[in-house]
Amino acid sequence: MSAGNEENDLTSLEQLGFLASKIIHDLKNKLVVITGNAQFAELVQRDPARLVAILSTIKRVGEEAGKTLEKTAALRQALPHETRRESIKELASAVDKVVAKYPGWSCRHVEDATSTAAIEIRWLAFVVRHLIQKSGSKEGQVETKLFSGPVPMEGIEISSPTPEGPFWLVSISHPVQSKLDEKTEQSPATVLRDTVMQELIRHVGGALWRESNENMEHVFLAVPCHP
Repeated sequence: MSAGNEENDLTSLEQLGFLASKIIHDLKNKLVVITGNAQFAELVQRDPARLVAILSTIKRVGEEAGKTLEKTAALRQALPHETRRESIKELASAVDKVVAKYPGWSCRHVEDATSTAAIEIRWLAFVVRHLIQKSGSKEGQVETKLFSGPVPMEGIEISSPTPEGPFWLVSISHPVQSKLDEKTEQSPATVLRDTVMQELIRHVGGALWRESNENMEHVFLAVPCHP
């Protein structure tokens, strides 16, 4: 299922910025482990001097890799340091426009909130569009409402730094897909957009979790909201 190029899609720089943020986060954690283990091995090593030299090299290369990653951090400058707050009314309207492009899907807004949420309209449209496409379902429902929190621990994929809320909640529900309908391997484009989506949600301080039963699957996106 594809809606093609969308006028409200993320810019290339934004996608690169989120990807760079993800890569830096993951690799830095690995480098910390490498350097820490190298330092520990030097303290407890009982092997020949060659081992010390090898571990010293690992430590040096790890530190150099860290400096290299810092240079690539310039890619993140494409992202704003502070997320712009948008009217929930306008965000809900953007969700309506995305859902309208998918026959069989419907949208429901539980309340007409007057507060704001910490996500740009284009970013929200990107996330909702991606989750609908990734579901592979020809029918489903998107629902929005205010959510006081807290974010549940079960099924969590992305945790929020403020799990107690309050949030603006977007839920995407669809029938469970049969095994015949499920793809055994995601396309590179889907994997790319999935990675971008995850880092985008982290960037705005949001949360993402899933719930399912025998008949339905539910994905919940919680975005911090403000009075």
